[in-house]
Amino acid sequence: MSQAHPQPTAPVEELRKRIFNGRRHARVKINPPLMPLIDVMFTLLMFFLVAGQMRGEGAIPSNLPDVLGAGPSSVRLKITPLRVAVHAAGENASSAYYQIEGGQQQWNSPEGLYEYLASFAQKDDPAKVPVIIRPYGPVRWEFVVNAFNQAIRAKYKQVGFAPSLPG
Repeated sequence: MSQAHPQPTAPVEELRKRIFNGRRHARVKINPPLMPLIDVMFTLLMFFLVAGQMRGEGAIPSNLPDVLGAGPSSVRLKITPLRVAVHAAGENASSAYYQIEGGQQQWNSPEGLYEYLASFAQKDDPAKVPVIIRPYGPVRWEFVVNAFNQAIRAKYKQVGFAPSLPG
């Protein structure tokens, strides 16, 4: 025979009401400590910042020639390259002008350089003719990259950089 659970007596009901204050369940607030969590997050952030590789946006990977290695044992080219000189101009090198080394023409804009390179490309195959860009003086790399972009735009495939020389 099974025993039935006894019904709660009145004092037990009254005690329960007093404990829960008319609420069905007692609510317990849990406040976990946040400082250790923040410490761990900053440690992880620092780890990833230090361990990660930072790459500049728009960086052009290239191998510049060694100035000391440019002696009689350097490689001789079968085709004479076009040598574009980029000179600083204006106050604080705020502008530049472009010139083909050995030539008298100079251009104050990359568009003029492009027109010359495109006309030269019509005479010879631009895929075979190397273009070497050399900055002179305190020229900004912005103008050197503009010369590079104009050579690529004129369909030249072999475009490189030479070390900078004092201007």
